[in-house]
Amino acid sequence: MAHNFWGDELPSRVDLPPEAPAERPGYGRIDFEKLPNTRDLGGMVGADGRHVKHGHLLRSGTLGFGSDADIARLRDEYDLRLVVDFRNLIELSELPDPMDRIPQARFLHAEIFSDQQVGVTQEHTKTEFEYRLEALAEGDPIEFMTLLY
Repeated sequence: MAHNFWGDELPSRVDLPPEAPAERPGYGRIDFEKLPNTRDLGGMVGADGRHVKHGHLLRSGTLGFGSDADIARLRDEYDLRLVVDFRNLIELSELPDPMDRIPQARFLHAEIFSDQQVGVTQEHTKTEFEYRLEALAEGDPIEFMTLLY
């Protein structure tokens, strides 16, 4: 068992149930042309026991990958009003969100990692740390995972 910040024990692995819960069919996955991991978080239960309303909170990857139809659907069908982007400035500059195509939406940059974080952020340059990780992965996968996390 691992421990979190507060010292509580965490499971070493969490598996999805074999079937999506009835309140979240397909685990909320929404089919888009070029935004493959977009999900409706509706049906998820909050800390106070209330459920998130369907169609009110979506999560997705980089909107810059979205097709014209994807962006139009977010704008028109889901009435997208706020885009919260967690990427760092390097990632944001590489592929900005197409906010000009969603004029009614506000943009909030809520950068979580200000620097490159291996396995989390997606810059296209390799760091010395990444070269070390590759070398470790080839010889000792356990050491590799220990260094990574």
